[in-house]
Amino acid sequence: MWETYLDISKRYFKNALVAIDSFHVMKLVNNAMDTIRKIVMQKYNNKAEDIFYNDPYYYLLKKYRHYFLKEFDDITEGRFYNPKMKMYFTKHSLLQYMLDIDDTLKKAYYLTSKYREFNKTANISNCKEEFEAIIDLFYDSNIKQFIDVAITLENWKEYILNSFILVENTLVTSKNKSNKRRLSNGPIEGINSIIEKINLNGNGYTNFYRFRNRCIYVINSDK
Repeated sequence: MWETYLDISKRYFKNALVAIDSFHVMKLVNNAMDTIRKIVMQKYNNKAEDIFYNDPYYYLLKKYRHYFLKEFDDITEGRFYNPKMKMYFTKHSLLQYMLDIDDTLKKAYYLTSKYREFNKTANISNCKEEFEAIIDLFYDSNIKQFIDVAITLENWKEYILNSFILVENTLVTSKNKSNKRRLSNGPIEGINSIIEKINLNGNGYTNFYRFRNRCIYVINSDK
């Protein structure tokens, strides 16, 4: 979501379809959520050097901040004891406990979850309508951080919606056996990561062609 990239793509790749990776949009929404978490958390900060001795609300919002930023289904199930609170929690009861601390925090989490679900389940045939509904929710939230996100989503709407287009999946793995995937720069970033590791493991290469051949050998799954 940088104007310069958009200008370059339109000038030099005139037949290309511009799509914004959903990772970056989700990061934008998560940043708004995290800002709200920090604002609420600081209300209860008693400046203790160790968070264990800080206010219980500060402690919870600090220690379990990933609850607000991570896919809830990916958080470990099970009952656990918290020595600070001197009580047992499940991930559901702990999340509810923290959301009850502040109404704005609860609303921000709802909005974040709403976008996360949309990003996960929408398709090219219904994403436009659902996307516009979410933008309206963000505007109506009266939360500055989410209103700012709504403005950004609206400005980049066409390119965000393009990311719901499915393309052939040439990188089928055991985790993703589908032959279709959403547009994403994830595959190329994965390849870039491999190339960086090859360079690191080789302590740098002085011969470009040897380095290139090594990369092709490692990345090529048909070798």
